Amino acid sequence: MAPAATANVRIFHNATQSAPLPTSKGTVPLSQFMQSAVPSLHSPQAAFIPTRFLSGGIAQTIYSSAGPSTARSEVPYCRKCIMLPDGGNIALDFTPQTAFASIFDTTPVVIVVHGALGGSHSPYVQATLEPLTRPKAQGGSGLRAVVFNFRGCNKSRLTSPQLYHPRMTDDLRSIILYLRSILPSAPLYGLGFSMGASLLSCYLAETGESSAISAAFCVSNVFDYTGCTAELDSGAFISRCILNPVIGLGHRKIVSANKEVFLADADSCLSLSLQRRKRALSRVLWNPSITMSSFTEDLIVPFGGYPSIADFLQDTSCKSVLKDIRVPLVCLNAQDDPLMKGELLPYHEAESSPYVMLALTSQGGHIGWYARVNGRMTQWFVKPVCEYFDGLAQLNLPARNSPAALDADVSGMRHQAGRLAVGFREVTVVYIRSLELIPPACKRQSPLIEEHLPVKTATFPRIFTDPVRMLLSFILVALVWHTRSQVNSWSKGGWLVLRDTSQ
Repeated sequence: MAPAATANVRIFHNATQSAPLPTSKGTVPLSQFMQSAVPSLHSPQAAFIPTRFLSGGIAQTIYSSAGPSTARSEVPYCRKCIMLPDGGNIALDFTPQTAFASIFDTTPVVIVVHGALGGSHSPYVQATLEPLTRPKAQGGSGLRAVVFNFRGCNKSRLTSPQLYHPRMTDDLRSIILYLRSILPSAPLYGLGFSMGASLLSCYLAETGESSAISAAFCVSNVFDYTGCTAELDSGAFISRCILNPVIGLGHRKIVSANKEVFLADADSCLSLSLQRRKRALSRVLWNPSITMSSFTEDLIVPFGGYPSIADFLQDTSCKSVLKDIRVPLVCLNAQDDPLMKGELLPYHEAESSPYVMLALTSQGGHIGWYARVNGRMTQWFVKPVCEYFDGLAQLNLPARNSPAALDADVSGMRHQAGRLAVGFREVTVVYIRSLELIPPACKRQSPLIEEHLPVKTATFPRIFTDPVRMLLSFILVALVWHTRSQVNSWSKGGWLVLRDTSQ
């Protein structure tokens, strides 16, 4: 089936068998819903026009990693930490209206799964959640959100030797189990970025019809980790010599700050001898040319129980399991993404699926899509994300059935029936930096809130407060300034043909 004809945004989807979405008047196909609710992706006028000084995918990607957030204001959070059955620790950052809402509130909750080395503080997360959770009276979507911070990310402690990767779906299952215990009436939506999009897609494929998440949106999904790793190891100079070691060094920093965890006698790593764990840790900490692939092979593969890095990369690639997804999933990717090249994207899988829709732009990089609107820098992808969830909220989708948590055991852990690896125990609650940000209605419902000391949210370095980052970023932008993307012909009506879909 040929992709739908749109201007600058290509849609790949099985429109003839598009999944039905329930409404008050019956059902509406996903393709028809997208045309009416998400015009920024699915209309003849759909277009992304990058800002002039960030015209290439590499420049967009670098600016996304090092540049400031485009959010109009900082999003405040309430952090709650839960302990998992294997001893791992997950930090959940709730927007205030989510943390202190009534259990009977049916306002949808968006579960945000960030990318590698990210968190609730990441500029792209802030840029998305600011309009998504802003009250409707102030021009926002008025939805609720909770950010799932990966193990060891965003100033959370690493308490088990298991690091995050796209197949750690039991972590997401545990979070959903916890959310269902405190928010039983709210529909759950998923929003994934980069590696988080891969994890979210794997969860949706594993659960199929029984997914607790009603619908999802993925930005810069890394569908093929084998191809992504090959690009980082032997691709373009910027990917090979800049992005690859930077990602590897970032993960090494997490391990270095928590190295004692990898040497402890944790149940999850008893299959590895202490000597083998020491060797793996030494290779990671003292490798002068560490890359993401070497880090994966030396640490994630052995501690994750994989026979080889090839098996790990194949297992964590969600491209082959998209066919098992049974809830609406929209994926937005860019043709010039330096981590997920256009030829690696799941065109055939999306064209044959009633539930999966792939939206492709010629430019945008990896979680970039920077454009200038009314003289202000914005990330264009935020608009279709908000349109999508706004439209879903108007459909009033009911909360999907999900497994209930069993009664707590002697340690206080509440498991999912039949899955001992899925469970939670709430361990800490840290309230947001200012009680003035808590909605008055929530204060009335929770009078004890006033007794907690307000905790100032952590500040994180930005490009303009970190001279090294600033210098590196401007050097890289200068390097790619003259190497404009070869798909610029798109804006002139052309299209880089990857595969003939007309036959």
